[in-house]
Amino acid sequence: MSKSQSPEKRAADILLKGGKMLSLACPICSSPIYQTKEGDTICVVCNRPVKLVSKEELEEIQSGKEQNRKDKLSLKPSPAKRTTGKKQKPIGELSVQPRVQRILYEKLDFVLDRIETESDLGMLSQLLDVLEQLLTLIELAGHTSRV
Repeated sequence: MSKSQSPEKRAADILLKGGKMLSLACPICSSPIYQTKEGDTICVVCNRPVKLVSKEELEEIQSGKEQNRKDKLSLKPSPAKRTTGKKQKPIGELSVQPRVQRILYEKLDFVLDRIETESDLGMLSQLLDVLEQLLTLIELAGHTSRV
C-alpha cells in the first residue's frame, strides 16, 4: 500500500482483497484496525502495522516497563566515580532528558506526516493543535536541558 493513498482508499483495498475491518481501534488515532487476508493488522489512518496482544500480554508488558523505569531511577553512580569531588546525578536522572526529547521528535515527525496527507479539515485542525503542543513541549525540554 502506498503512503500517498488516502486512508479510505487503503481501507477499500484491504476489503476488496478479502481483508476485514476489526472491532478494535488504533491506540494512536482511535480509527478502526483492519486485518489483511494474510493476517496482518494495520491502521489505515496512521498507515502503520498494529500488533494485537491479549490482555494478559499487555499487563505483562506494562508491568515490565514500570519495573524497568523503577530500576533505571534507582541506579546510583558507582563509588569510584563519586571520589572525583563532583556532585553527580543518578543515571536515571541523566537519561530521562534525552529520552523525552527523542520521543517528542518522533511524535513530531509522525504528526507532520499526518498533516502532509490529511484532507479532512477537522482532523487537520486537531493535528495542528497537537503540533503546537509538541513544539511547546520541545521548546520547554530544550530549556530544561540548559539549566
